[in-house]
Amino acid sequence: MRRLIANRPTHGGTVKKTAIAGVIVGAVVLALSGCSSSSDESTPTSIGPAKVAPPAILQPGTLKICAPNDGTPPSVYHNETGALVGSEVDLGKAIAAKLGLKPDFVESAFAAVIPTLQAKQCDVIMAQLYIKAEREKVVDFVPYVYSGTGIAVSKERPADITGMDDSLCGKKVMVAVGTTAEALSQEQSDKCTAAGKPGIDINRNNHADVSLQQVQNGQVDAFLDTAETLGYYATKTGAQIQMAGQPFGTIKIGAATLKETPSCITRFSRPSTNSRAMAPTPRSSTSGVSPTSASRSERRVGPACISIGSSSGRPCSRRVTPFSMA
Repeated sequence: MRRLIANRPTHGGTVKKTAIAGVIVGAVVLALSGCSSSSDESTPTSIGPAKVAPPAILQPGTLKICAPNDGTPPSVYHNETGALVGSEVDLGKAIAAKLGLKPDFVESAFAAVIPTLQAKQCDVIMAQLYIKAEREKVVDFVPYVYSGTGIAVSKERPADITGMDDSLCGKKVMVAVGTTAEALSQEQSDKCTAAGKPGIDINRNNHADVSLQQVQNGQVDAFLDTAETLGYYATKTGAQIQMAGQPFGTIKIGAATLKETPSCITRFSRPSTNSRAMAPTPRSSTSGVSPTSASRSERRVGPACISIGSSSGRPCSRRVTPFSMA
């Protein structure tokens, strides 16, 4: 389960970032009303005239959105018709609509989304992108959802894996290139070898469905990815996988923009409506991911937390969970 947050940008940053922060609350409502449908017919209609123009965006009337084509349901993936769908896609469309723009998705491998943004081939990244210090050095973020990492194993052959711990030593795992799961696997492998145990045999494949099939077939012992992606596949008909332990490494996901974006859309930013610090109300979830308290610099600007349901094209349930204000 992913928990959606509505707050201000992570740092002072550019005005484009502030503008996206300003529209993201309203965009969430539009995105979730479609609940990740499978066709362009659900694309939200642009609201009024374009509210931004070059040089704040690359192309007049269009918001160019970087998205990965590796297939990570329920966030970003291609449906049976080949159309790009998912919660990140819906949110990107809704943000464009709120800005009075037409969405245009620029697809690349996940590991290439930031270089694609840096090459100025898109205006913003919507890619289930974890907010990490090394990424904040090159892009600005607008955080909007909490996530975490999980480990999927075969129901028939769980390989005695209990979580991100020594039970992974000597095991063969699959991860996607350039992901937090890859970095965490390497860190754990180093801990294994430092303790005199065999390291983790880390393999890489950017397609979650292929990796999980290898888990089911016994070709690898485990697959590490975001908790929501693993949860999505675990609920699919015929899935023979299960989570090993609880998801870990709660972290924020955000929309990313270039740091040097021109400041010409100040008028669309939304001010804070509460000056006190924001902290999520503790709550258990089926995924095991419980968000940590937000930083003191973040302020509540609207409806605080929404659980994202199924992105399979079918209707999904949604719950709004309020934040307690410290």
